[in-house]
Amino acid sequence: MFYITQSGQIYSGDPQNDDRQLTEEEANLVRNGRFTVVNNQVVDITLQPGYSQNQRINEINSEIEEIHKQLDAWDLKSIRALREGGTREDGTTYLEYYQSQINDLRVQLSELTSEKTELETELAELTEEEDDISE
Repeated sequence: MFYITQSGQIYSGDPQNDDRQLTEEEANLVRNGRFTVVNNQVVDITLQPGYSQNQRINEINSEIEEIHKQLDAWDLKSIRALREGGTREDGTTYLEYYQSQINDLRVQLSELTSEKTELETELAELTEEEDDISE
């Protein structure tokens, strides 16, 4: 059994004081980790304003981190190509090839950064709207 305190804290075990037992639906949300407490009620976090934007921002942050790792790897290869030279079978130098890979990643990085900025702006607007409603 799950219970919620007057201050919105959730716990399992034996009830304390005047704590309210969660409904089965609320308990399922708690078990799945998909909940937030609003006005001392357990609600599905996916229904909250800004949830999808926050999820996408987290995904973008992971993608950006991965691109930075790839850029570091290509940069190291470029340094080696500068030092050693060499040409690929298709006639391009390794340095040109590595630079084209880096440029492609930088385009992706720029697109992700723009998308993230747009989502953060949307989130800020949602937060302002919620503040206006609650006043």
